[in-house]
Amino acid sequence: EDDEVSHQSDRSSFSLGAVNELDKDFYDADEDRQAAGDEIVSHNSKWHTHTVKVLRKIKNEMKSRNADEDDEEEMAKDAQLSYNKMISGVNRRTAAGVFFEMLQLKTWDFVELNQEKNYGDIVITPGLRYDDKPGS
Repeated sequence: EDDEVSHQSDRSSFSLGAVNELDKDFYDADEDRQAAGDEIVSHNSKWHTHTVKVLRKIKNEMKSRNADEDDEEEMAKDAQLSYNKMISGVNRRTAAGVFFEMLQLKTWDFVELNQEKNYGDIVITPGLRYDDKPGS
């Protein structure tokens, strides 16, 4: 039905898969994000699979902070990404899931986010920890 169609749009190759079933998979994770309460969660804590997937997608399209000039594949990548372009063709639920994961990555300094005006596009650039290995 509608949920099956929502996993991936015909217009985009980007999908978070189960992010569209938020009640089942997103909030029933082993370590519920909301249950952490006042505890400080570091970038070394267990990462949700959706956070890893969004970071992988960003790294596939955006140049490393420490890109080697001899690495042609890395140098061909963009220095920044557009959130609107990244989510082009996905449904609203997936776009919201990606947005949430980007906020998490921003919290851990893996990306920087800049939005010039309300409801405008969000520019994604590498953060201080962009080249660090994600948490386990």
